[in-house]
Amino acid sequence: MLYEFRMTDTGEEEAEVVGWDVREGERVAPDQVVCRVLAGKVEHGIRCPQAGVLLKQVARVGDSVRLSQLMAIVRPEPVQAQAATPAPDQAPAAQALPPLPVLKKPEPPVPPAPPVIRPEPASASAERIPFVGPRLRSAQGAGASWAAIPHGYGQHEADATALRNLVKELSAEALRRGCELTETAFVLRALAKALHEHPEFNAHADADGRGMVLKRSCDLGVAMTVGHTIIVPVVREVHKKDLWTVALELGRLPARARDHSIPEAELRGASFTATFVGNAASSLVLPVIHAPETAALGVTRPTERAVVIGGGIHARWRMSLGLSYDRRCHDPARAAAFLSGLARRLEAPRSLA
Repeated sequence: MLYEFRMTDTGEEEAEVVGWDVREGERVAPDQVVCRVLAGKVEHGIRCPQAGVLLKQVARVGDSVRLSQLMAIVRPEPVQAQAATPAPDQAPAAQALPPLPVLKKPEPPVPPAPPVIRPEPASASAERIPFVGPRLRSAQGAGASWAAIPHGYGQHEADATALRNLVKELSAEALRRGCELTETAFVLRALAKALHEHPEFNAHADADGRGMVLKRSCDLGVAMTVGHTIIVPVVREVHKKDLWTVALELGRLPARARDHSIPEAELRGASFTATFVGNAASSLVLPVIHAPETAALGVTRPTERAVVIGGGIHARWRMSLGLSYDRRCHDPARAAAFLSGLARRLEAPRSLA
């Protein structure tokens, strides 16, 4: 008989199929991960207890599935030999399997590839790449925020020369403490102080646009890219933590993000979000605001440039700070004051250590 491979429990009512690790026509080992689903914002590998050949993928990439829903059809194969040969006058111990349905001969296995769907009608000059899982949620969230929030923008450059020198100076201490110290930890510390000085930016807007709620805790979202997806883990109560505690928490995030081990609760509840771009070619980042937050910061990697100081040309490291803000809640003058205060703190980094 054919085996019906069904969805197992992930702790969520619904999950989204984001990929198949076994293609139609390929063999399935006992307890092998056959497909991957996204439940909430956590990716799970769904295992099949039955060995055999995967005949048909019933659930496709992008489908929403529930507990016990049919995912695939597997043709079982034996994992042990018969214990003994029956005597000639005895009936065989096992009966033959019923005839299998006529199926299209499977194509030879090929290496896994991102899901690509050709447009209808098919075209040799274009392909459509569907958004699935976290990438789809990110796209939908950005679209909703952009449509609902009237964005205003501000930009300021900070001299990051002293900051880079201090990071190098403290590298041995960071190694002793078991963490990697980067400019990001200093930016979060400076942000916490700037948001304390300008609490109206550490706020959530009312859904009807009639007011905003100032947040007492400085919970900073740190937008990072994992594969083709942006996730935003939250570093809680940054205003209560020293530089080394912030650096340790930041250092653990990339590996946890790649392993999909950041729980849903740690991806929610930011009072303000910062996006850090490591590409040196980026000169300005103006992120979309994460509703219901009222502002977001884009920070570029420091780059060395020629700067005129006192009539002379000097090589200095410069960092661009781009602020997107909800125009219903903030005005350009307050945005400029916020950016100026943030830059001033970054230019005196020893006060943040």
